Amino acid sequence: MDKQKRVNWQSGEKELLTEIVTPFIKVIENKNCDTNTNKSKLEAWSHIYKEYNGEGKRMKIVAKKKCFVI
Repeated sequence: MDKQKRVNWQSGEKELLTEIVTPFIKVIENKNCDTNTNKSKLEAWSHIYKEYNGEGKRMKIVAKKKCFVI
């Protein structure tokens, strides 16, 4: 029994996610963890979720991890 691994992300989805995340990269990668920084990060991710979902795609729960691997 040889199981084929299912593709989780299509290349178009990766490109779209990269395009949406790029303007927020400095906020997301900020290593500070004070209240204001965390608030900015939450706002950035909220905007990313809304924009990605607005493209007719459902945001995957692993998108935060995936954008750092791309």
